[in-house]
Amino acid sequence: MPNKHLVLDVLRTKTPAVVPATVSVREAVRRMTDHAGSAVLVMDGPHLLGLFTEHDLVWRVGAAGKTMDATRVGDVMSAAPMRRLAANTRLTEALAIMERGHHDHLPVVDNGTVIGLVSIGDLFAAVTAALKEERRQLDDYFFGSGYSVQDPIAERSGMA
Repeated sequence: MPNKHLVLDVLRTKTPAVVPATVSVREAVRRMTDHAGSAVLVMDGPHLLGLFTEHDLVWRVGAAGKTMDATRVGDVMSAAPMRRLAANTRLTEALAIMERGHHDHLPVVDNGTVIGLVSIGDLFAAVTAALKEERRQLDDYFFGSGYSVQDPIAERSGMA
């Protein structure tokens, strides 16, 4: 896969959910769902305080017997410092970092400023799309434009 596929390319299609540490867990979850995501950045102005994820909701709120309205997100978030991805990190490298560290989400920084949030699912989808495009280009080069091979995995899953 060419090196031009960067974490920044994934961020161009997403706007991260951001909340201050003082909001209720319910409000953080509402913002999560508004952004069709499973995590929010917890910020104080430009400063990253942490992440609040579905995992935090289950383990730090639900399993702990806390209520979503009375609990502030800052009390149950995964607090910074945490691993961050540079915007110019290659997608395959970012996937490896997240897999090794067992991260589902990581903030993305550019020149020390938080510019977004990516999930391992976002990265996997981007890598998969890039590999499919690379395969199409190779097929066109070797076999001519319009050549197509049926994808047996996609056929079995009904995604063809």
